[in-house]
Amino acid sequence: MKQISKRLTYANVMSSIAVFLILGGATAFAAKKIGANELKANSVKTGKIVKEAVTTSKLKNESVTTSKIAKEAVTSDKLADNAVTTSKIASSGVTTGKIADNAVTAAKIPDDSITGAKINESTLSGVVQNVTFEGTASAVDSENKVLTVDCGAGKKVLGAFYEAFDFGPAVQINVHIMRRVSIGGEVGRGVQVFGEEITPTANTWQMTASATCATL
Repeated sequence: MKQISKRLTYANVMSSIAVFLILGGATAFAAKKIGANELKANSVKTGKIVKEAVTTSKLKNESVTTSKIAKEAVTSDKLADNAVTTSKIASSGVTTGKIADNAVTAAKIPDDSITGAKINESTLSGVVQNVTFEGTASAVDSENKVLTVDCGAGKKVLGAFYEAFDFGPAVQINVHIMRRVSIGGEVGRGVQVFGEEITPTANTWQMTASATCATL
């Protein structure tokens, strides 16, 4: 103790007190919260924020704007069920490539919404397609007549009818609708109609023939 007392001077005591005050003050300052006003602008960098430090409760409402979301960051599992409503989908936003196979079922299609122009006829089987009406007429004379109606390549006769007219009361006509005929090697492509006078006279008359044709 005597040795310590000999070494104590006024300067030593005052220096010790000064160090104590400085350290005590620093401790008190560090114990205080650092408020937002004490932080310099842009002083908190991304690398200074620990992982998962910014939780949902720390985000201000509407603070995460579109420009803050990285491209492809919002994946399917990030969307709540029924979150994407019709009003959120842009016009023409759902393209063909976005629709899964077999996604559009009959229940999803409104009644009478699919018109003929939207149907690929070549995909239909057992259905009448490309229906047309073909016809021909004979000369106006007193001769017997033979008319052939050709439906055209790839088509067949579905039905036929005839008409005879412009003859006088003395003319009696017998008209025969014959069976379908082959034309160009295609069975049933045409139909023939025969007309004749039962009692030949000099009076003139005419005959027409028509057929309903289609691709089968």
